[in-house]
Order: sequence, then C-alpha cells, then structure tokens
Amino acid sequence: MSPKMRKKAEALLKSEDFYSLVCSDGIYEAEIISDNGCFLPQVMLDEDDCVWDYECKCVKGMGICVHLAAVLLGIEKMIQVDCNDYHEAVILIDLYESANVELREQGYNV
Repeated sequence: MSPKMRKKAEALLKSEDFYSLVCSDGIYEAEIISDNGCFLPQVMLDEDDCVWDYECKCVKGMGICVHLAAVLLGIEKMIQVDCNDYHEAVILIDLYESANVELREQGYNV
C-alpha cells in the first residue's frame, strides 16, 4: 500500500463515515457511509491471516480502493487484540497503551 493510500485509509478509519467493521467466520465486513453512497467492502482471510479474497463495489474497478485499504488497516488492529469488532479493538488498544504509559511513569519497565 502506498503511503498516500495509507494516509487516506487512516483518515477514513477515523472518520464518521467508517460506520463498522466486524468479523464473522473469517469474513470481515465493513459498512462505510459517505456522500457517494454506502459501501460494504468484504475481506476474507485464510487460516494464516493472509488475504484470500476481497470485494468492494465502489466505482474504482479492479485493485485496492481506499475502502479496502481502510478495512485492511482495521483488520490489523482487530487481529492485534483478537477482537471481532473494529471499534472495540481500538478501545482495547487505547486502554492497553494508556496502562503501559502509566506503568512506565511509575518506573516499571514495560
């Protein structure tokens, strides 16, 4: 993923347009709502967490679009904390990072 695409995808993940991303049976489904319509990109992973298949019905055609890029970045966070919901994963990561900062401030080596 190019740095430009990553930046756009990260911005989309943080926006109100990125409504949801959930995983069920190895299929990650997102709901992205914008002025251009509702997009429902899907990404399927294999047992090694490698992308097996993906789909987005935006007008970008073949290849990876910003919607799929955002989903892939979201999946990374979900896998990091073993969570089936993107927004819950972000909360868990924030809590974990806050706890580590607090422990470091108290002199613990984490």
